[in-house]
Amino acid sequence: MYRVKAAVATAVFLMALARSAFADPIQYPDGSWRWAATSRWLPEVKVNVGDICDFELEAGERIRQAIISDSLRWKLSDGESGVSTPHVFVKPTEGNLRAFLTITTTRRVYHVRVVSTSDTGHEYVGFYYPQPLQPRQAKPAPTPPTTTTCGGSLDAAYRFKGAKEFLPRSVCNDGAHTYVNMGPIDGSLPVLVVVGDNGHDQIGNFSYDNARSQYIIDGAPQRLALLRNGGKGQFRVNIQRGRSKK
Repeated sequence: MYRVKAAVATAVFLMALARSAFADPIQYPDGSWRWAATSRWLPEVKVNVGDICDFELEAGERIRQAIISDSLRWKLSDGESGVSTPHVFVKPTEGNLRAFLTITTTRRVYHVRVVSTSDTGHEYVGFYYPQPLQPRQAKPAPTPPTTTTCGGSLDAAYRFKGAKEFLPRSVCNDGAHTYVNMGPIDGSLPVLVVVGDNGHDQIGNFSYDNARSQYIIDGAPQRLALLRNGGKGQFRVNIQRGRSKK
C-alpha cells in the first residue's frame, strides 16, 4: 500500500516539478542561469546586443553540430574549457531578433530559443542534468517512520534555514533513505535537490508522500535544498547534515 501511495505521490510531484522548476532556470552561485536538460519546455535565452552569450554544456560530451536558424544576423562559434567542457558562443548583430539554436552532441540534443534585447540579458547560461528515477530493486525496503517526527535510532542531526514558507519540521535518515518532513506548505510544492560537492544542484532519486507530507530520498546526502521560483525570484531552503559547530 505504501508503494502504491508513493508511486502516485511521485507522479503528482513530478508533474508539479515539471510545471515549475524545469520550465524556469535556476541561478547558480557562479552567476550562470541553468535549465534542466531534460525539460520538455523550450528555454528562452535573452542576449544583449553587442554581448556574447556563453552556453556551457556537460563536461565530457562532444559537440557534433551547432546550427542557428538565422545565421546571417547571429554569430556562432564553439570551444572547450577545463577537462573537455564544451561551450557554444552566440552573438546577435542587431536588436529584436529571434532565432532557434540546435546543438547536437554525443549525449543529447539541445533546443533553445534565443532573443536579442537591449535590456539585461543572459551572459552565461547552461544546463543541469536531473538523474532519472531508477526502478526499485525487488528486495525488502526499510520501514519508513510512521509519523513525520524523527526520533529513536534515526539520525536527526540536521540544520536548515531559508524561506519560511516551506521550512521543514524535521530531517532525518536511517542510512538508506533521508526523510524531509514538511508541515503545511503555502503555495506550490518546492523542488528537492541534492547539492553536490561542486555546489551544483542535482535532482536525486526521491519520491513525495502526500499522506505524510514527507520527501523520501535515496541515501544520506550531506547537503540538500528545497527550491521554488516566485514573482520576486527564487526561494530556497538549505539543509545541511550535521550539527553546527560551537
